Amino acid sequence: MDNVVYPEVNLWNKEAEGIDFINASDFREKHLLETLGLSRNLLGHSFGIVDQDEILRRQRLIRFLIENPDFTDTIRDFWLPNTQIPTDGQSFLDHFDETLEHNPFWQMVNGLVDQMPEGDVPEELGRLVEFLATTRGNLEAEEHEMAEVVARETLKTTYLEGTIDLPFYFSENGNLKVNSPESKGIHVHGFKKYAYGLSVTSRNARLLKRFEGKKSWTSKQLAKFFEWRTRKDEMTKYSTLAVENLPESVHAAICEFIQTSMAEEKRPRGMNATGSIEVFFRYSNGDLKIRLTDASLQYADDNVGEFRTMTREDFPGYSRFKLWKIKRNGKSTKEAMESSYRFGVTGKFIALLDKVVSGISAQPVAVPETFMAQVTRELAWYSVKLLLEEPEINPTYQKMVEYRDFFNGNLETLQEVTAMAIQFRVKAEKWKVPICFPDILGREDDLVLFENLMPVHLISELKPEQLVPLNYLPALNGNMFVFTGQNAGGKSAAEETIVNAIYMAQSGFPVFGDKFSLNLKTKIGMAFLERGSGSTMEMLLKKTKAILEGLKDAPPNGVVIILDEVGTGTQEGDGLEYGRRLLTKLAEHKCSVITSTQITDLARYARTELNAHCFKFDLNHSIAPGIGTGGIDKLMAEIGLDKMLN
Repeated sequence: MDNVVYPEVNLWNKEAEGIDFINASDFREKHLLETLGLSRNLLGHSFGIVDQDEILRRQRLIRFLIENPDFTDTIRDFWLPNTQIPTDGQSFLDHFDETLEHNPFWQMVNGLVDQMPEGDVPEELGRLVEFLATTRGNLEAEEHEMAEVVARETLKTTYLEGTIDLPFYFSENGNLKVNSPESKGIHVHGFKKYAYGLSVTSRNARLLKRFEGKKSWTSKQLAKFFEWRTRKDEMTKYSTLAVENLPESVHAAICEFIQTSMAEEKRPRGMNATGSIEVFFRYSNGDLKIRLTDASLQYADDNVGEFRTMTREDFPGYSRFKLWKIKRNGKSTKEAMESSYRFGVTGKFIALLDKVVSGISAQPVAVPETFMAQVTRELAWYSVKLLLEEPEINPTYQKMVEYRDFFNGNLETLQEVTAMAIQFRVKAEKWKVPICFPDILGREDDLVLFENLMPVHLISELKPEQLVPLNYLPALNGNMFVFTGQNAGGKSAAEETIVNAIYMAQSGFPVFGDKFSLNLKTKIGMAFLERGSGSTMEMLLKKTKAILEGLKDAPPNGVVIILDEVGTGTQEGDGLEYGRRLLTKLAEHKCSVITSTQITDLARYARTELNAHCFKFDLNHSIAPGIGTGGIDKLMAEIGLDKMLN
C-alpha cells in the first residue's frame, strides 16, 4: 500500500481556552470532579472552556456515547498497551501469534469499525471510522507479511549441544578427509530461545504458594528452593522446544574446520586409511565450540583403541540422576583418555589432533569465524529491534508505527470521553436524577436559565433522595439575584450549584437537571464565606477586590459573579454601607450577579435601587420570592439549643 494520507481528526481539543475563574480556589473543581467520577480523567485539564464550536462538538460526541451503551462498553474494554509493535522477542511473537486471526491491535481496529452504531454519528468520529474502514485490510496484510519475515528470523535456534560421529579417511597423499555423518551417530540437544507457549506463570504461582506455606525455612533452605525453582522453570520452558536435528551448517563448519586444521599433517605411520572420531559440540550466543570425545581407528594389527570424555554437565534438561552418571563416567573417561595417550596408534592420532587444534581432546575449542558465516545466518538470535531496522523491512515498520500512533492517540481520547459518558449514564441511573444537554446560545446573548438543577455536589453529604432541586428562579441575564432567609437553608449550595452547572455546560457535559440554557461565560468571579484563611471580613474584601479588578475590559454578558454573605464579618451598619457600595458598583457593570446576605436592609436596597430579584430560603430548602430573615430561632429550635438557653 502506498503512503497513507491521514485525515484531520480532533475528537477533543485539549488546548481550548478555559474559563477565567477569579478567586479560583473558591471553585471546588476537584470536589465536583470526584463526585462525578472524573477526577482521574486525562482530559480534566481541558474542562470548562469558552470555545462554542468545541463545546457543541463535545456535546454531540458525549450524547452519542451515552445513547449507545453497547458501543461504549466495546471502547472501554480496549486495552491500549497491546497496540504498539513490541520489540522484545517473546512479546513480538505473542503479539503476532499465528494462531490468532488478528493481533490485538487489529482486533481493536476491527472492533471500532464493526461495532460502530448506525445513525447520526458525530462528524469527527465518523471521519476516523471511515478512514480505518478503508485502510485496515491492506495495511493489516502488509503488516502480516512484515511480521512473518521478522518472526522467521526471530525463531532461529539459539542453543545446541550434542555429539556427532564423523567417519574419515586419509587420501593417497595422506590428507584427512571427513565424510558425512550417519544419522544414528548424531545426538543433539537444544532449544529455541523464543517461541510460543513459554509462559510458566501458573507454575511459578504454585511454587510460590508452596514457599509461602513454609514460614520456618532457613536461609540455606530458601536459597536451595529458589535454585530448584529456577532450574525447574528452565526445564519447563525448553523441554517441549527441543531441537533434535543437526543443522547442516553446523556439520559443515565442524568438518571444514577439522580438515583445514589437518591439511598440512600426514597420516601417522602404521595407521590404515579409515576411522572415525566423535566430537562434542556446543553452539550458544553465536559461538560454536567442539571437543574430541572419542576416536576409533583401524591400524595394522586391527586392534581398536577408544576413549571418552565427559559432556556438558549443566544442560537444563538433565535430571539429577543424569548429572550423577555424567560425573561418575567423567572419572573413568579421564583415565581412559590418559591410557589411550600411552598406548597405540590411537594415542598418536589424538596427539596429532591436539597439536593442530589446540588441545581439542582436553577442552572445547572455538570454531573460527571464517567457518561460521552460514551458521550465523541460519542460527544466530536476531534482535527484533535490529530486524525492524533492516532496509527492506523498515519502511513497512515505520508506516505501521505511524498508523498505530494515529489510532492510539485517537483511541486514548475516545476512551477518556467514553469514560465520561459512562459515568454520566451510571450516575444519573444511580442517583435517579435527570440529565440534559444545555442549549448553548449566541455570543450576543446574556442568559443563564433552567427549569431545575440538582445540587449533585452534595451527594457526599446527603443521600440522592435528599437532594432538593434548585428551581423557580427567573432568567439571569445581566441582572442581580439576592438570596436571603433561613440560615442553613441552602443559599450557598444554590450559588455553587449554578457555578457547577455553568462549568459542566461549558465542558461539553450534560447537566443534572432540566432545560438548561446559557450563553458562554468567559469570567466567573467567586467570593465564598468559608473558603480561605484570615479574618472573615478581610478575606472577603481581598476576594472582592480581585473580582473588581478582573472585571476591567470584560464584556458584561460573559461574566457571572457569586458573592456569598455580603456584609458579614463586621457590625451590621458597616456591612450595610459596604454592601450598598459594592452592589451598586457591580450593577453599573451590568454583569450577572448572584449574592446572599443576612442584612435584610441590604436586600431591600438592592430590590428598590438596583432592580434586583430577591428570594428567601427556608429550612426545607424551598425558594420563594421575597426577603426573609435568618430565622435563627427556628434553627435553634430544630437542633434543641433554645431549650438549653431557656
